Amino acid sequence: MRALYDSKSKTIDDRGIKALLSNEAKYSTWLMFEAMLAQAQAEHGFIPQSAADEIKEKAVIENIDFEEMNRIYQKNRSWFRALFKSVS
Repeated sequence: MRALYDSKSKTIDDRGIKALLSNEAKYSTWLMFEAMLAQAQAEHGFIPQSAADEIKEKAVIENIDFEEMNRIYQKNRSWFRALFKSVS
């Protein structure tokens, strides 16, 4: 049963699950969430729309400097913080 939910299991019945559990998928989801949060904040007047637009534009996996991200992570041990500090 463990193989159905353990992403490190060698017996996992894949069907695309490994791609969903990859670091790239995780980071892409975090960035997508950040962009959606910024848009909601702009709609309610917490941040300017131009800031939300800039966040949406930059919050894509291609803008991540993974070397920088790993360096930041080694310093503060937070993947979430490292991800957002490494967006170029």
